Amino acid sequence: MTENTSGLGRVMIIQPEDSENAVLDQLDEKYKQISQMSVKERYFLNTLLQRYKPKKILEIGVFLGGSSIVILNAIKDNPEATLYSVDYLDSHGIADGKKTGYFVDEYPELKSKWRLYTGGLSCDFMDDIGEGIDFCFIDTMHYNPGEILDFLFALPFLKDDAVIVFHDTALQTSNVLSNTNWSITNAMLISAIYGTKLLQGNFSRASETDYPSVDGVTYMPNISGVVLEAESRNRLYEIFNLLSIRWLYSPSKKEEAAILDYFKRFYNEFYVNFVKDIFVFERMLIDYCDSRSPRRGIYNVLNRLLGRNVKIFIGKTLGKKLTQKLLRLFG
Repeated sequence: MTENTSGLGRVMIIQPEDSENAVLDQLDEKYKQISQMSVKERYFLNTLLQRYKPKKILEIGVFLGGSSIVILNAIKDNPEATLYSVDYLDSHGIADGKKTGYFVDEYPELKSKWRLYTGGLSCDFMDDIGEGIDFCFIDTMHYNPGEILDFLFALPFLKDDAVIVFHDTALQTSNVLSNTNWSITNAMLISAIYGTKLLQGNFSRASETDYPSVDGVTYMPNISGVVLEAESRNRLYEIFNLLSIRWLYSPSKKEEAAILDYFKRFYNEFYVNFVKDIFVFERMLIDYCDSRSPRRGIYNVLNRLLGRNVKIFIGKTLGKKLTQKLLRLFG
């Protein structure tokens, strides 16, 4: 499955087949109302799960449970498969305070294969989830350090041939006038991780009108994967160095300490010190930017007081539409 003779190098174009799409189409329509992926993106993820037949799946970033439902449906007939889902938040205020992953309750027949962990960084739960993960779907912050840290948290527990899929790999193209132009993290990661890249063969610019888009037309596919190889563990600098690119937010001091302790267990002292220095630099830089931009400063004060719950707090207070308008001011 990793051979390619099309002249594209270490790239595979994944074209979902009708029989594979039919598995996803067995679901009723109701989950689509909360899904954050387009129909073709869901077909792509569903196809990878059917072709690679993973047994131990890690999902980082759950939100309301849309992608969890797609994954659980794809593995429902595999008696050995289990989905372990992790989310930083226990509930999502912009979605009226709904419990993280609440929509999976609409599909009780799928829940026996699901283990949900919420209320912390993904590294807080990795020991409990354990090794041998052969498929990983990551869809969290989209801003640095977001998924870079999530990938490094997961890597020690991934098999050498694990498949990793990132959503929102083109979100930075969606609206250059808003803070989505900071959403470069997943595009960088899919390029930097060593392995065979899995690209969306069912993408069509003419018909794909879901976000990210310009004037209703999407120009680049927004979901991609990579098949890890053993050599990827010897190419860590390419990943750690991405952390040197500007951050939009900082973990709390307590989270920084927990991250460094975690990295000490799995990574060389050079990389631990590298991250330690970046923490210092990014906190100093964000403080400097706060002093130069009152709008940004107010946002980051709230962010530090409330953690990443700042959007939830604002959402509960002001409502979804006004919240979205307000958050665009901080791009």
